[in-house]
Amino acid sequence: MTEIEQKFRKYFEPHELVSPLHYTDFDNKDDIYSLFDDKLKTVMVYIRETINKPFIVNTWKKQGRFQYRGYRDRTCSIGAPKSMHREGKAIDFDIVGWDAETSRKRIVELCIKDLPYPIRIEKGVNWVHIDVKEVENSTHKINFFAP
Repeated sequence: MTEIEQKFRKYFEPHELVSPLHYTDFDNKDDIYSLFDDKLKTVMVYIRETINKPFIVNTWKKQGRFQYRGYRDRTCSIGAPKSMHREGKAIDFDIVGWDAETSRKRIVELCIKDLPYPIRIEKGVNWVHIDVKEVENSTHKINFFAP
């Protein structure tokens, strides 16, 4: 197991990364981590360690309302049909203690210099969306897009 994989597992529990229905599909919950792209794992570990604050993805296991912020399987009706969530290349989250706009600004301020891969950040929403979809003809490390 790579160092990035170990850190990704340290920062994110399997139940945080999938819906409750999809969670039951896995006898071995560690297999859930394999749903995610290595670039996304690397970026999320880098941002998490640079920010040095906990992230909140799905909260359904603790009776929270979030259940589709990580991987979305092909049968999930939430989001766009070609969403990066369906390819394991996107995660929505909150950073504890910050609102979404503050989180986006702090990610840009603190992480842009050494960001290991280019990312996209969704703007104008009340959560943070990060994905590693390639943006053609872009030389930017961070690309913003509207919902």
